[in-house]
Amino acid sequence: MANITEPTTGNFQVRVVRRGIERSKLFSRSHYLNKEATLRAAQRYRDQLIATCKGKVKRRLNGKAITNKSTGVVGVSRAEKYDKRRGQFYVSYRVCWTTNQGKVTITTFSLGRADLISHEKEAEGFRLSKRMRSDWEEHADNNTIHLFKPANYVLEPSIQ
Repeated sequence: MANITEPTTGNFQVRVVRRGIERSKLFSRSHYLNKEATLRAAQRYRDQLIATCKGKVKRRLNGKAITNKSTGVVGVSRAEKYDKRRGQFYVSYRVCWTTNQGKVTITTFSLGRADLISHEKEAEGFRLSKRMRSDWEEHADNNTIHLFKPANYVLEPSIQ
């Protein structure tokens, strides 16, 4: 559950940060019938908060602006980075996920120069990114994040 933590048993903390502004609220079990009702209330609040905070955020990588094109898949983004030294654009897919210790991590699948990428290579990079994110979500939903192995997701050498 992104943006929701359980700081103490039965209590849920919702935390959303957009454009450097943090919005946070604690849902105490003592105000609800049970733990599940508390969680549902926190989820409703989170969903409402995210819907009202939406907006395009300009992202930067190593101080340089990048183009982040929406893929339509939560946690998966397509990025084009301009290498000023070489005068070339490079394309990659990025998968955002959280480790078992709660650390947000980004795995990048670099596809290469934008002008040399085939449709098959682009499609394979996107499929791999979606599969990785989907598998991570499944582990997160089942509380088995410790079994998630990001090293299992590699572009085939013939694709790279």
